[in-house]
Amino acid sequence: MPFDRARTRRHGDGEGRASVLGVGGRRWRRPGVGRPSVGSGSNTGESGVKASVGVLSGSVVFEPAVRRDDQGFVVCSFDAEIAFAAGMDCRQFVQETQTRTVRGGVRGLHAGTDGGVGYLVHCAHGAVVDAAVDLRPASPTYRSWMTVVLDDIDHRSVWLPAGLAHGYQALTPTADVCCRGNRIQRPEYEVTIRYDDPDLDIPWPLPVTGLSGRDAAAPDLAVVEPMLDEWFGAVQ
Repeated sequence: MPFDRARTRRHGDGEGRASVLGVGGRRWRRPGVGRPSVGSGSNTGESGVKASVGVLSGSVVFEPAVRRDDQGFVVCSFDAEIAFAAGMDCRQFVQETQTRTVRGGVRGLHAGTDGGVGYLVHCAHGAVVDAAVDLRPASPTYRSWMTVVLDDIDHRSVWLPAGLAHGYQALTPTADVCCRGNRIQRPEYEVTIRYDDPDLDIPWPLPVTGLSGRDAAAPDLAVVEPMLDEWFGAVQ
């Protein structure tokens, strides 16, 4: 699976399901900050799930083998042994949420001011472009973003460690996204950053047709940046 830190592969079929899949990332720089060094190693278990290093430090992209038959398909969407080998502690999963979003709608970019929640994200129905931004000042990929297309064809999933802001855009008429978290999400610690922050310049592939009230009123990253050391400075 290709990883490209310089550009983002866009959804190749704007009217239907995701037919072109890719991962991308970009760093918006400040003086004295260089480009991150990110690997792309992978491992595969007996279940056929392949784990690859993501663009952001600590992130992992999982690609399962899909066995199709006359009735549909069979897929191992999660393999704890592969996840552990990739650096995830699967024993900490305590909560799962599911959202449904219509085509063009964007959710995010969401983060937590208490250090955040690590999420394993997949799209159970339809397709989305999933985006994450590294907000951890101590991270080698601080201020970088990555995008991954998740859909119900290839069943890719992505692990996003705590300290990342997360969002996605639906590419199909409806899209169901499931997020499995390693901490209970507390509404009082939630914070949102503008999906169209001009410094980040994330290339959402479709015109944005819907936002929640909270997301529509979200501030620029520059507004919350002075608090990031307090929120995520201790996160590894």
